[in-house]
Amino acid sequence: MVKINGREINLELKAVVYNPNKWSLKVKPSKVYVSVQDQGMAYVQLDQKVKLKGREIDSLTIPLTVNMEEGAMLSMFRFMNKDSVQMHVTGKVKGG
Repeated sequence: MVKINGREINLELKAVVYNPNKWSLKVKPSKVYVSVQDQGMAYVQLDQKVKLKGREIDSLTIPLTVNMEEGAMLSMFRFMNKDSVQMHVTGKVKGG
């Protein structure tokens, strides 16, 4: 599911995640800032708590809200043909 409203994008990221610890892990709703090649792109917010079971591979659906910076979509086109890009994520992610 993807909803786009101006520069705000609501989406569900599907991921397969392995937690090698024997303890479960909960990631609480958090907000981080993403930069690509030293250019600010977006704030990304985890909308709901995510639980990872210990020593298991989980298929997760992770609800995210992305607030793009002005001009970020155009900037992404510059990175599409590159083999790799440097990404920097800043912020606090709370877990337990």
